[in-house]
Amino acid sequence: MQMDAFECKWIQTMSLQGLSGKPTPWCLVLGEVVGVDIDDRMIDGGMVDIVKMQALARCGYMDYAPVDKVTSLARPTWP
Repeated sequence: MQMDAFECKWIQTMSLQGLSGKPTPWCLVLGEVVGVDIDDRMIDGGMVDIVKMQALARCGYMDYAPVDKVTSLARPTWP
């Protein structure tokens, strides 16, 4: 069952280079999200419920973790 989907428009594909300036086999694809389709069952109080959605968090390296609890932190502000 699909819970959500993003509709994106391609902007550009960039070839990447290493610190040495030499080309790498990798590229970066840039796009703009122009539409989001989310199953209404995943909405709670007007917000997407990430825990209900059973989302995966990208942790780095080759690691991912299931999101089973969410903690909110206020963003810092500067004058």
